[in-house]
Amino acid sequence: MSPARVVPAVPSFSVDSGFLYEVPHHLNVTVGSLVRVPLGGRRVRGYVVGHAEEAKGPLKPIAGVSGDLPVFDEPLLGVLRWVSDHYVAPLSVVLEKSAPPNNPILSGPPDEQPASSRAVKASAPPLALVQRWGVGNWVAGVRNTLKSGRSSMVVVATVTEANQVSSRLETETESEVLLLTGDTPDADATRIWMLAATKPGVVLVGTPRVVLWPVARLGSIVVIEEARRAMKERQTPTIHVREVVLQRAKAHGARAVFVGPTPSVELAGADAELQVREGRVWPPVEIIDRSEEAPGGPLITERAQISIRRVLAREGRVLVFTHRRGYAAATRCVACGTLRRCPSCGSRPGPGESCERCGAALGGCVQCGGRRFEALGAGVGRVNQELSRVLGDDADDDGKVQIVTERDLPTVEAVDLAIAVDLDGLLYAPHFRAAEEALRVMVRVAGRLRQSGSRLMIQTTSPEHPVSLALTKGDPVDFLRHEMETRREAGYPPVGDLVVLEIRGDEIDPSSVDEELRALSGEMMIMGPAVRDEGARWLVQGDNLQPLLKDLRNLIQQWRDRGMVVRVDVDPIDL
Repeated sequence: MSPARVVPAVPSFSVDSGFLYEVPHHLNVTVGSLVRVPLGGRRVRGYVVGHAEEAKGPLKPIAGVSGDLPVFDEPLLGVLRWVSDHYVAPLSVVLEKSAPPNNPILSGPPDEQPASSRAVKASAPPLALVQRWGVGNWVAGVRNTLKSGRSSMVVVATVTEANQVSSRLETETESEVLLLTGDTPDADATRIWMLAATKPGVVLVGTPRVVLWPVARLGSIVVIEEARRAMKERQTPTIHVREVVLQRAKAHGARAVFVGPTPSVELAGADAELQVREGRVWPPVEIIDRSEEAPGGPLITERAQISIRRVLAREGRVLVFTHRRGYAAATRCVACGTLRRCPSCGSRPGPGESCERCGAALGGCVQCGGRRFEALGAGVGRVNQELSRVLGDDADDDGKVQIVTERDLPTVEAVDLAIAVDLDGLLYAPHFRAAEEALRVMVRVAGRLRQSGSRLMIQTTSPEHPVSLALTKGDPVDFLRHEMETRREAGYPPVGDLVVLEIRGDEIDPSSVDEELRALSGEMMIMGPAVRDEGARWLVQGDNLQPLLKDLRNLIQQWRDRGMVVRVDVDPIDL
């Protein structure tokens, strides 16, 4: 057999090209095989990524094969290479994401070898179904895929939602549904992986963990609410489900279907076929204008209090929403209410003395010179205290009033009234996707309302903001068009490229790292370093940063070899 090219399972860019090894006659080795190979005086795990016609000189032999099934085929390998390049990650780290937790060992002959490498027709354009959660024809699309003898993958954000979707598909498709979540034991996850890889005509349902798994004869990929934060990895490689699914659909000739009430601007700009549900996409929304109120007023307006009491009087249920502090809140001047902005990069920083994004000094309020700033929004504790004060005993009437953050929404039962305490905390968060995310989160809150006779009340100082207008209209399309133009003017994704670099380590010299970064090729704007106690941070922006990403691989390896911890966030959510 011709020599095999193997990428060792070493988290380093230096082994991305792989090494040639002799294949002993007694071993069956194909693309995607897990093998054991000698490297540097020891045996390591490796992935076969191809074969060579001949080799110059003698080669070391492959020591053995681990498992009975390859963990990827040629089409999936192409996607894995794209992920490695796009997210600036060692290839071996990405290849590992297609493998099961344990070695795939069959107890008997496989029903069928992984079949996604078969010749397939060109894929249809991605389809974006704009609709409420659980409504629409995406399940019918899965049924059609299964009837054709092909398999489907469904990706959701959380374990709770994966269980909900799995139960629905088992009922409505009468097909085998393989459920994989973050808490699935390794032995069960490996069994599910093997079934998905070898058995056509099944549905694999899972959290983002499954997006790079092999699936036999993959025919369709459904992503529920692709704009959710959980759809993007926070640690390097910062993979986004949406981008991987678009690549996989092309590679496997599959249909990509994105379901949800508020598609991202990136998806709207990806030549997706947009199908919008007729009429309102979400229940009625009422905006409570707080623009004339002085800073420091009551957290819950009298109008909202009256509505809460009326619903409780008729034994209804109330949801009070406050946004999570998973990222820095926007702040405003206590004296005049002016939103605080960085004079250098225009971001919306916290109450500190310097900008978290670019490190520039902030100074006082640009309007009145005030030095005191308050965060927009409120935590669960403060909301609970306020409700107890204004509602008295009714605040905890058999759980009729629930105070929740976004994380709690999947488990919330249907309510008659929802109150969003402060839209501004989301709307003016310090990242360029703040408006899009504010709309998405508010629509998720509206999704917990009963089908009729209920409404969402939103308190804000920006009633004329495009997000507020979209919420009251019940349709995201005009907002998506407006947001795309805003991104185009700023050069932000999907029009331009953004990359965040974060470097930590005892030996880090920010000025030296900054000099090395600015010496790279390509037209780009570099903001930073923003120096912090644990390290430094840079934001890189440009029309096309692909040349930078290629050059960055070698530089990152040098930094890591010097003991630095490097995080690369391509197309970041937060800046």
